[in-house]
Amino acid sequence: MDGVASEGATKSHQRRDVALDDALLGLLTKRRADQETYAAVVDTTLVADPFILSPVATGGRPFVPDTLTDYYKRTANQLGIATHFHELRHFAATMAIGAGTDVRTVAGRLGHADASVTLRVYAHALEARDRDMAQVLSSAVLGTSAHGGDEGSHGPERHGVRDCHTLGAVLANNDLDGGIGAGSEPLGHLDP
Repeated sequence: MDGVASEGATKSHQRRDVALDDALLGLLTKRRADQETYAAVVDTTLVADPFILSPVATGGRPFVPDTLTDYYKRTANQLGIATHFHELRHFAATMAIGAGTDVRTVAGRLGHADASVTLRVYAHALEARDRDMAQVLSSAVLGTSAHGGDEGSHGPERHGVRDCHTLGAVLANNDLDGGIGAGSEPLGHLDP
C-alpha cells in the first residue's frame, strides 16, 4: 500500500484491550491536550476520536506506517543504535517476561492466541526466569533467603515447605559421599 494507510482488524480479527499504567495514561492525556492546543492554533478542531499520531491537525488520519518506521530508524541511527521499529514489540515482551509476567498474559498482549508461540519466540527471556526460579527453589528447599541467609524457624509454615527446608538442611549439612553426618536425624525420621 505505497503511501496509503488503512485501518484494519487484527490478524486474529479479535478486539484487543490492553491495560495502561498511570504514567502512560498521563502521557496520552498530555498528547491529547497538545493536539487540542495545536488544532486551536491552526483554527480547526479535533475529530471525535483522533489518532494519537497524525500528520493532520484534526487528528483524522493516521501516519502512513512507513513514515513512523523511517522516523524511528533515522532517530536510532542518529543515536548509534542498530535496531528497527518491530524490535519494540520484542523489547516489550522480553522485559515483561523478565520481570515475571506470566507467559499467558504476555501472549494476550501480543495477540498470540496460543501461548506456545510466545514460548517459542521468547525462550531466551525464559532462561533468565529459570535461573531466578533456581534461586527461589534453593531458598525454599535449603531454608535460605535470596541473600544466602538461613530462614531457620522463620520459614514458611505451609504443608510440605517446612519439610523441604528440613530435608534441604540435612542434605546441605551432610557429606553426601559418607551418608548422614554426625548429629543429624536419619532421613527416614523426618516428619511428613
